[in-house]
Amino acid sequence: MRLNGGGAGGRRPRVQFDHVQVAVGELDAAAEHFASSYGLVALQGGRHPGRGTGNMIVPLGRSYLELIAVVEESEAESFPTSSRVRRALESGRTFATWAARTEDLEAARADIAARGLPLPSSEIVNGRRRRPDGQELAWRSAELVANGQFSAMPFLIEWDVPPELFPGAAPVRHPSGARGFLSIVLSDPDPEQARLDLGRVLAADLDYSVEEGPPGVVEITLDTPAGPLRVR
Repeated sequence: MRLNGGGAGGRRPRVQFDHVQVAVGELDAAAEHFASSYGLVALQGGRHPGRGTGNMIVPLGRSYLELIAVVEESEAESFPTSSRVRRALESGRTFATWAARTEDLEAARADIAARGLPLPSSEIVNGRRRRPDGQELAWRSAELVANGQFSAMPFLIEWDVPPELFPGAAPVRHPSGARGFLSIVLSDPDPEQARLDLGRVLAADLDYSVEEGPPGVVEITLDTPAGPLRVR
């Protein structure tokens, strides 16, 4: 089943924050860093077959952080989205990219194009990985920028899992008490244009801002009992 069910006829497809990719060199070391620096627990994820990447997951309920690393260079080099992880790490970026979730990928892409945002020619891609307990997760995704570029724009993802298998829903107790996503700060050389483009994609209730700078994700803020927790 899809995580959110089918689309509603006649209404704009809902597109909302799903997760952010944190580019790391070594997964276990990154998990230790997030535990000690932010009080966030990362769970074992799995390999992305044929793409040369692997991950660990910081569950946050309806969203999550994905610690992602290149684990097989020969596989990753032929995929721009996998190479983006390596390039983010090499350039000192914390985040490789981020994802926005939709319940109907085709309808969301058609709506975005109808609102005037040019889409790259890349096709919808099927993805999957197997968790350590043997459960397989499946999804489809589509890039909004070409060739794995860094961008303030997210990529789109449509999950094909029961709600309890969504990565953010995994049971975990974070020492920080983190319980959800609050906001994201993005950057772009032309912030005004980026805001216009994002407005063609995202639900109005997503809390985001765009500052001037190299394209990409600058910071995310999580909700905790002690107040906002910023990761950058």
